[in-house]
Formats: sequence, structure tokens, C-alpha cells
Amino acid sequence: MTLVAHKPTIIAPVHPKSFGSDCFEVVARLYRIKRKDFFLAVPLSMLWQHSSFVAHIIERYGKPKIFFVQLDADCNALLEQQRQQPWKALIDRTFVFRDWHEVARIMHAWGCDMEDKTIAAAYVEGDKLVVIDCKLHRLEARFNQLKSLSVVAENKRNNFEIGEWGEHLYWTAYDLHVDIIDAIRYRTDKNYQKKKDLESLGYSKEYGQAIQAIRKQYNLTREDVQDLSDISAKTIQRVEAGEAELSLKTLDALARVHKMDTRKYLNLVADMVQQLRAS
Repeated sequence: MTLVAHKPTIIAPVHPKSFGSDCFEVVARLYRIKRKDFFLAVPLSMLWQHSSFVAHIIERYGKPKIFFVQLDADCNALLEQQRQQPWKALIDRTFVFRDWHEVARIMHAWGCDMEDKTIAAAYVEGDKLVVIDCKLHRLEARFNQLKSLSVVAENKRNNFEIGEWGEHLYWTAYDLHVDIIDAIRYRTDKNYQKKKDLESLGYSKEYGQAIQAIRKQYNLTREDVQDLSDISAKTIQRVEAGEAELSLKTLDALARVHKMDTRKYLNLVADMVQQLRAS
């Protein structure tokens, strides 16, 4: 994890002691805010009392990146209040917490520009693992979808810990660390999967030679590739010579020209590299 590049500002409309000891700057004068990535914190027990304060902030500065609500009262109060303004406008940005360490983890992620790569919260829902990243996006996957999680017995699925800064989930019983956000995105996002597969190739001149060899196997000239795609013959020449990295756009186009899906084409390229090395 990289060091914090900047310290986001958290605004609390009450004295900081109400939230316990923490390392965040609590500002009373909002004109001091110079960044747009400010955060708002309110204890649930005082939610209604601060409606006008929050409404003023939203009107003047826009929505906070995340609205932290400290769970120090019956959660039903939050559900009731969120049907009204200004809370209704913050539903998709609300993070309810008990422990300030959860807030510290999220703030650290935003300070490091890692908010979409680290975990804010995670829980098991039936046969699915649900993960909320520090941008409050919801990701989910079934345990049997992910090879790394298929070893976890059903009665032990809830027995995980979140890494200190949200970098992984850890099942102590299996000594299993999983970069779960990466794993779920790889499994559920096809574009992300292609990008990671491409990175795993470690693209070099060898892969350009493999792409050229496959093209010739299919009796295609560079001009044929150009005619069958929106990729120029010059670009194909540079890719094959190892002078240009293979972009996702070019990769997809080459796969279509060879009448196969991207994953199959990538595997074919990798196999061809091994053949060229052995020859």
C-alpha cells in the first residue's frame, strides 16, 4: 500500500470528542475546504438535529464523497430519516459504522487514490460474498465462482477478517489471503478480465512475433487485417515488430479477424510464443 498522498477532510457538525479519538481534521468553517473530496460524519443519535446543517453543506458545496453515520442508536431511526431531505440525497453515499477503524480504512484509501481497489466492508449473503469497496460500489460473486474461495467450507465462510487497510480478505483457518476486489472484477467484468490477461502476457517483441505467425497461419496479410477491422496495416506492423503495445481495442479487433473470442485468441498467442521459444 502506498503512503497517503493527501489527507481528505472530514467534517463533523459536533465536537470531535463525540466520535472518540481519531486522526482526522474536524473543521468548523467550511470556507477552508479547498478540495472537492470532503466527507461528512454525523452520529445516528443526532441525525435529525443536524438536518439544516447538512442541507446547507449540500446546497453550498455539493454532496460529500461519503456520508459516515456512527451507529450509536437504533438503526431504524436512520431508515426513517432517509426518507426525508437532506438524507434522501445521500442514500447512495451513506456508510454506517460502529468502529472508527472502518472510517480510517476508507479515508486512507481515498488519501492513496485506492478507493476503488480496497475494501470498506464485506459480508456473506446466502451463497454469495458481497464486497463494498471504499467508493461504496457493491461487488458480489458466489463462492463456487472463484477458485480461490471454493476451498472455504460453507460453515466457515463468515470467518474472515478484512486487512488493516482493506487490501484483502483473510480466512485464518485456511491461511488464505484473497485480493477479493481484483478476483471478483476479473470474474464479472469482461473488459477488466481482458486487461489483466493482456498484462499477464508481459507484452514484448516475442508476442509481436507470435501475432505475426498466427496471422500468416491464417493466410492473412496486414492489409487483410486492415480491411476486416478498423486497425491500420501500419499499426499491425508496429505491434508485430514489438514497437507498440497491444491495446485492448487492437486485441479485440485481431480476435474478430481470426474469428474467435478474445480469450481464445490470447491463449493462442501465448501458445505460439512457447512454440517460437522452443524452435
